[in-house]
This record gives sequence, C-alpha cells and structure tokens, in this order.
Amino acid sequence: MTEGLDTAHATQQPAAKVPAEKKSAAKKAPAKKASAKKAPAKTAVAKKAAAKKAVAKKAPAKKAAAKKAVAKKAVARVRLPAAQHVSAERPAGSLDDFVEFVLGSAPELTSRQVAQLAGVSEEVTRALWRAMGFADVGGEAEFAMADVEALRALMALVDAGYVSYEESIELVRAIGQHTSRLAEWQGNIIARSLIERGVIAQHGVLEADDIGALLADSRAYKPVLEELMLYSWRRQMSHNAARAAAIAEVGPEARTDSMTVGFADLAGFTRLSRQIPEEDLAVLVQSFESVSADVVAAEGARLIKTLGDEVLFVHESPRKIAAIAVELHEAHRGNHDVPKMRIGLATGPVLLRMGDVFGTTVNRASRLTAMAKPGSTYVDSATLDELEHLEQFSFKGVRPRPARGFGLLRAWSMAAASTS
Repeated sequence: MTEGLDTAHATQQPAAKVPAEKKSAAKKAPAKKASAKKAPAKTAVAKKAAAKKAVAKKAPAKKAAAKKAVAKKAVARVRLPAAQHVSAERPAGSLDDFVEFVLGSAPELTSRQVAQLAGVSEEVTRALWRAMGFADVGGEAEFAMADVEALRALMALVDAGYVSYEESIELVRAIGQHTSRLAEWQGNIIARSLIERGVIAQHGVLEADDIGALLADSRAYKPVLEELMLYSWRRQMSHNAARAAAIAEVGPEARTDSMTVGFADLAGFTRLSRQIPEEDLAVLVQSFESVSADVVAAEGARLIKTLGDEVLFVHESPRKIAAIAVELHEAHRGNHDVPKMRIGLATGPVLLRMGDVFGTTVNRASRLTAMAKPGSTYVDSATLDELEHLEQFSFKGVRPRPARGFGLLRAWSMAAASTS
C-alpha cells in the first residue's frame, strides 16, 4: 500500500534525491509510530502490575486479620449462669409462668380467635392441632400468639402453592410426632440433672414445688436446645440432598426401591423389666439406644427409630446392614447389664413415608428377629443371595418356622467369618 502511494506521488512531482541516512530514518519512522501506539498498552500493563503489587502487600494483612477474626470466634463461647446446686431455697415459679416462658406469651386465645387472626376456618385450625397430636380443647383459651404466627406461616406455603392442604397436615403430623418424643426426652434430661444436683427430690413424678427449678433451668436450656434442633434439621436436610444427588448421579439403570432392613431387639427384655427398678431400666434402655445409634451412624445407614428395646435401621447396601448387625452384637457384648440381642435382616421393596418404613420386607425382618436365638442374626433368602459370596460373613441354614403372614419362613444364621 505504501508503494502505491509513493508511485502516485512520483507522477505529480519529479523524484528528489534523498540521502541514505534520511532514507534509513524514514524506514524506522513507522516503527516509532507503532511504539507510540503501544505506549498506552505498556502504561496499562505497568498500572496492573503496580496494582497487583499493592494487593500482594495487602494480602498478608488481610490474611492476618482473617486469622484474628477466626481466633476471636473460636475463643468466644456462650456464657450461661452457673447451674444451681443443692439449696434450701427453691426458685419460685408456677406452671403458668413456665408455659408463658416457653410459648413466649400467656395462652389467652381460643381456637376460633386463632382461626380469625390467621385468616382460616376454625375447622382448619382444629385439624392441624389434632395432627400435632393434641386433643381438642373446645372453647378454652389454650392458645397464644405463637400459635397464630405458626398457622399463618404454614398457610402461606399452602396459599403460594408450595404444598397442598393435605400435605401440610402430613407435615405437621410428622413434626408433632418427632418433637413430642424430643420434648419428653429433653424434659427428662432437665429433671434428672436437677435431681442429681440436689435441687429437687426424686419423687418419680414432678411436683408443684419443682416447677420453679424447672423454669430456672429452662431459661438456660431453651435457647440452646432451639438452636441445636434448628442446626440438626439443617444438617439433616443438607445430608439428604447430598444423598439424593449421589443417587441421581448414578443414573436410573442403577437405582432400585429395594433396601435391606435391620430389626434388632433385646432378648428377654419384658421379663427383665419386671425384675429391676425403673431407674435402672431407664439407664439400660438409654445405653442400648445410644450405643446402637452410634453403630448405625458409623456405617452411614439410616436409623429409622428406637423403641425401648428395639432398633430399626435401613440401607440400600445389604453388606452395610450385615456389618452393622455384627458390630451391634460386638458393641453390646461387653456390657453385661444389657441382654443379648436378636437381629433379623430382610431385603426387598420398602415404602418410606414420614421418616418411617413400611411393607412386607419390614414385617419379614421383624419375624426373623422373633425367630432368632439370643446373640444371633437371621437373614432371609434375598439377603443371603447378596452376601453369601463375601468372605467376611458365614451362613448356616436353620429349620423353617411358621411366621404369621409368611407361612413357613426360611432363614439362615449369619455371623462374622472366622479369621483363624
């Protein structure tokens, strides 16, 4: 292009002789222009480099500040008033004081007033109240503003279409069933602590004079337990989401509705419960439940429920459930106060609903437990098919026995394979 322009210019004017030095300078001129054009880019690069250096200098300071903040959080602990110990002077407080403290305000509303304030029918209010596990209270003023706020929040989900009214009933029923047990257990913990500290006497039942001490301790317990329950719920939700994502990642061809169900109980528990004091029985049950729950959790299985001397757990992997059975026997063997366990394992389709499991597979596991000898584990044919090729377990056939709903039920005794 430059050559074309030079030619056009040459036709208009005679060419003049240019010294060699000037020609050389002229040839270098475009390079200088190009350098001039690059200058802004170099400046920008220099600015970026300077900015990076500035950030690099600040980074250690930021990291140090962050470490200090973490250290402060680690040091910061919730400080509660010291727990009261044995004292001649009992804390004052009535049942009304306790109820008002727990609910946030005194119960001064009827079912009809709650319905009006929440903008729903009284029939809806009563249906949800029963779903929580409470009896109808008629026209009595048994409700507080906390009930109104909870009802409003739930119905907002229904109105927005997130859940149907029928599903809201199921949701409330599930929450009511589980929190009922939680509240009873937590109340027992508080009462036992008060007895051990000598604040209240051991009567077997809570007396009117004990309410003040219960109220005083609840002021410390309530915020902590509320926070722990919310934290646990969040953790369980995140764990369930992760498990669902893992199943989805595997793909539909690998999914199945089949699960292995483990059912365990303590042999001779009914007879034992008539022979030992209630306090000792409570300690035995608590020890059995806590140890069993730890064993199930360690293998990543799901603990469905514990009912005194019974434990129900499930997992998609028969091997995991079998390993739990072996470990349960081993874990309780060292405690001579706990009777020997009987465990039944069955594999097949189950229905998971509201945190519980149902179906023929669950019933079969229960029947196998009833058949099992103390200290043994019985499995059905479906579980045997999944496990018999594994070297870590050994199996021995047992004589079929009649079982309600199953006719003659075949079973195999399972144990950990001998290492010798």
